[in-house]
Amino acid sequence: MPGGVFSGAKLHGIKIRESANDGSDFSNPEADYRLAFLGEDGLWHVKDSAGAVTSPFSAGTGTNLNPGTSFPGSPANNDLCYRTDRDILYFYDGTRWLSVDLYRHDINSLTTVQTTSGTTWGRIALWHTTYDVWLENFYCCTFTGATNTGAAFWTFALKKYQADFATSSTVASRATSADGANTTTTGEVAIGALFVPATYKVLQVEGTKTGSPSGIHFWGGVSYRLVG
Repeated sequence: MPGGVFSGAKLHGIKIRESANDGSDFSNPEADYRLAFLGEDGLWHVKDSAGAVTSPFSAGTGTNLNPGTSFPGSPANNDLCYRTDRDILYFYDGTRWLSVDLYRHDINSLTTVQTTSGTTWGRIALWHTTYDVWLENFYCCTFTGATNTGAAFWTFALKKYQADFATSSTVASRATSADGANTTTTGEVAIGALFVPATYKVLQVEGTKTGSPSGIHFWGGVSYRLVG
C-alpha cells in the first residue's frame, strides 16, 4: 500500500493507538488534508492544516454512546452517554445531561367543576430524591362556562413547594382569558426549569379567578426529563 493508501485492500481489522484529544501527538497536515485520529476519550477527532481539532463523529450521530458509570468530561452539545449503572441513555444539551426519554405525569382534577378561586386542582411528587428533574412543558385542558372573557377568566399556575408547604415558586401558568366560552381548550406552556427534590417536594396546580367567570373543568399534565 504505497504512500499509506489502502487502495481498495480488503482489511480484516486495524489496530489504532489512542492519542491526545487535542491532536498534540501529531503535526498539522498539509493544506486540503485532514488528519483523523482516535482520542483518549474513545472518540474520533479531525485535525486540519491550521491545527484546529473537531469531533464530527461524537455529536448527535449515535455512533458512540460513551457507555459507563460516569459522564465523559468536556462533552459537546448533543453528545450521548449510556449510563450502565442506571440503564438510562442521556444527551448533553449544552449545559447538563438529560435523559433521552421524555416523561409525563398527568394532573387530574380533584373536583368536577370548580367555582372557588385559589383552589388546588392536583399534586404530583417526582422521583422522591433519586433524580433531579428538568421540567419541560405544562399542559392544560379546560372547559369554561358561559362567562369567560378578557375581564373574567381563570389562571392555572403550576407551583413547586418545599416541605413546609409555605415556600413555593411558580414555574408556569396559563390563563383562559382568550378562550371561548362553553368550549374545551388545550394549551401548552414551555417551562425549562429545574426541580430538585432535595429542596422541593411537590408540584401543585392552583386555579385563581380574575373577575367573575363561570365555573370551570381542568385537566393537566407535566413533561420532564431526568437530570444526570
